[in-house]
Amino acid sequence: AAWRVAVARGEAEAEWYERTRALLERFRLPTDIPEADAARVRDALALDKKRRTGRLTFVLPHRPGRVSIRDDVTEDELMAAMRDQRKEPR
Repeated sequence: AAWRVAVARGEAEAEWYERTRALLERFRLPTDIPEADAARVRDALALDKKRRTGRLTFVLPHRPGRVSIRDDVTEDELMAAMRDQRKEPR
């Protein structure tokens, strides 16, 4: 989901995301975010150990070997990333 957020923000290239996803699938590694109730996800995130001053910390990938640590990812962005991932063709 963090990768989808980075792509949606224009901080990571969609092509890199797709290539990496295809590689992971080739090795039969998980790439899907399981269907989840948004309320349950919110409740779980509220308990996350990375939460600082009321904000969650995310590692957003940008390109191979380059990430940023961000605490400005909104709940709406995260929920959209999870929702959009489930719409992707396989």
